[in-house]
Amino acid sequence: MTPIELKQWQAGLGLSEAAMAHYLGVPVHTLRGWVKGTRALQAAPLRLIEVLKRVQDDSQRIHLELMREARDSEPAKRQAGRPVKGTGATQSENAPQAPESPDPEIPAWLSSAV
Repeated sequence: MTPIELKQWQAGLGLSEAAMAHYLGVPVHTLRGWVKGTRALQAAPLRLIEVLKRVQDDSQRIHLELMREARDSEPAKRQAGRPVKGTGATQSENAPQAPESPDPEIPAWLSSAV
């Protein structure tokens, strides 16, 4: 995998640098080195990427869980909006939240393991 392919994959997943590093299980500086081309991807990370791409293509539910975990690992971002008097929460925190999309069905090959 080339640095450009890695960066395109990250963009396609919609993950920040920190979330992508978490998704791959590496420090952010390692991911940066791969993307810049100053650090070569070795056999183990290349195999991991191959497996993750297979999971992405063949096991939607598992992939969605991995993506959710990666996004949740990002440092908390400051909430926009003014604090709502007496609650300590911001207006945006009190806004109605969109319901989560339902998880897709478990693939047949995986359902026997669940």
